Order: sequence, then C-alpha cells, then structure tokens
Amino acid sequence: MAVFKGTVPKGAVVLTEEEAASRQIALIKDWQPVEEVFFLKNGSIISGLCTLPAGAYLINVMRKAMKVGKYGKITTTVAGLAMPMCCTALLHHLSVTRDVVIHKTECSTCVGVRSGFIQCLIGGIYPAVIIPLSVATFASRLQTAILPENFRHVPSAVRKLYAPHKNIFLANLIAQFLIGFVLSELETKNTLNIYARFTRMQEDIEEKSES
Repeated sequence: MAVFKGTVPKGAVVLTEEEAASRQIALIKDWQPVEEVFFLKNGSIISGLCTLPAGAYLINVMRKAMKVGKYGKITTTVAGLAMPMCCTALLHHLSVTRDVVIHKTECSTCVGVRSGFIQCLIGGIYPAVIIPLSVATFASRLQTAILPENFRHVPSAVRKLYAPHKNIFLANLIAQFLIGFVLSELETKNTLNIYARFTRMQEDIEEKSES
C-alpha cells in the first residue's frame, strides 16, 4: 500500500488520515528485513527508555538531599520514571511516528524539532518538576527537611537543591532534544526505505507488463 497526497489516482481507495496511519503501521510490523524499519517499529520505545537515566539520577539526588531514605520509593519512582517514560513513548508515537509514516508534514526538520521538544519537555523538564515535589511530600511528613511553609517559596528552595547539578540538568535537556530530533530523522529514513521498496516493485511490474 502506498500513501498519496493531492490528486487521487484513478481506482484508488480513499482513506482517512487515521486509517492510512493504521495501515502503514500494520505493514511495518510485518516488514522484512526488520533492519529497514527498525526505528519505525522501536522509535517510541527508545524515546521512552531514554528518559530513565536522568530521571533515576534526579530521584537519587532529591531523596538524598531531603533524607527520606527508602520511604515512598515506589511512589517517587512511578512519578519520576514510569510516567515520563510512558508519556514520552505515547506522545512520540502519536505525534511523530504516525506523522512520519503517512508523510503528513512535508518538512521533516519540523517534525524533528517537534519530536525534540516533546522529548525535552516530558523527558527533561517534567521529571525535574515532579520529582522534587513528590519527594518533598514525604520529606514534609517525615520532617527530614526544612521546607518553606509558603508554596511560593518552594521553587527557590528547589533551585538551591539543583544548583550543584545544574550542568547535568542542562546537559540532559540538550541530550533529550537531540534524542528526539535524531529519532525522528531515523524514522524518516526508514520510511524512505519502504517507499524505495514499493518503487522498485512497481518498476518490476511495469517491466514485466511491457515484456
């Protein structure tokens, strides 16, 4: 199956955007060799997994700074690791992969920038905000850290905790953006592999019909 934009060829079946994306993804799942579509099949998973190292580092930093020990470890892990991983993977699939497979956005760089921002926002900024808040909740209960009573002063207190690690935080934001951008470019290349295969098949059919 090939996806066309613009003038519909004679005899073609008109599909909605959702139907076209679903059929393309179903085709990719069974595609051989797998190497040709590796990033289309696994890009979302890779996107989600790439949020884990920085999230784990931030959790470790915050838990040590607020001296909560092992208390609330599952809750902070879910909030700081599982949620960003799942949300990043889902948004990448919906906003990037599905766009790429049907060539919805003609500007591949635009899709790459969008992918980078999604990765940076959910894989970098979200954990940096939610992790200290979730750890602070338990630190307040255990009274292991002195926290501002006025909520407006919480951001400045969090900034002080991040101060020794600001270079790592900034490096993670840059890394997350680049990961998202590169994944999008690799998925685009995989899509071109599919189109190239279809083109060769069409040429073979035309040659056989002429002979």
